[in-house]
Parts: sequence; C-alpha cells; structure tokens
Amino acid sequence: MRCPKCDKKIKAGKAFCEGCGTKVADIENASYEDAVEILKSGNLYEKEKVFYSHKMPEKLERKKLLLLTIFGGFIGAHDFYVGKRKKAIIKLVLFILAEIANVLLYLKIVNGISTIAGALFLYPLASWIVDIFKVIFNKYEFPYIMEEK
Repeated sequence: MRCPKCDKKIKAGKAFCEGCGTKVADIENASYEDAVEILKSGNLYEKEKVFYSHKMPEKLERKKLLLLTIFGGFIGAHDFYVGKRKKAIIKLVLFILAEIANVLLYLKIVNGISTIAGALFLYPLASWIVDIFKVIFNKYEFPYIMEEK
C-alpha cells in the first residue's frame, strides 16, 4: 500500500506512514465523495483538509476517464468528471477566449491578435497532454478527505 499524501510505500502491519505520519486506518477510510462536495462548496477552511491521491475512486470508471481526457480534456471534461471544477472552468474559459480570438483574427476584425490566441491555447493544450499521460500511467490525482471521527 502507498500513502496517498506523500506517496511513500507503507509496510504491511504498520499503523502509520513513515513518510508523513498519517494513520493507515484514516487512509483506508478517506472519502472521495465528501472531498468533491467540499471542493464544490468553496469552503476554504474545509478545502485545506482535502488531499490528492493516485488511488482511483470506486465510483469512477477508468475507461470513461481516459476517453473524456483524450476527447474532451482540452476543455476540461475529465476534470468536471472527477470533481475538479475550478481547473475545468479555467480550461473551458481559456478555450472559449482563444476561439473568440481566432474568429476575430479570421474575420480580420482585429490585427495582431494571433499571439494572444496562441497564448490562450498554451495552458489547456499543455495540461491536456500531461493529463492524458497521467491517466494512462495511473498518476492522475483524485481529491480525498479524511473521515472525521
């Protein structure tokens, strides 16, 4: 088993992660659904408790995530799917702005906007390519929160 907080290997029978001190019992009871709700709510105090792990939640399907990443990742479809709304909205807005800039350039309404359009495409494009590899190699991170006792 690997620690979702620090990604160090936890030896069998250990009660704590040697890397960060997290209790193994807390790791096993971490909640994906609660973390997504906290991220949606925007509660900054609670948001600090959210951590990210490579462990895919049972609720999500790997094949669906991969297809959303490949075909809709440029606009953040896979981020919406896993509950990372803020990241998804940023990608979507940048994509829309870049498309508006491209239309203005094509219609020759505004000169010299090609640099702006290209710059707006960089973040979604780079993030999309990186996320494809993260999903393929099981390195994509999902939000979790430790259960309160």
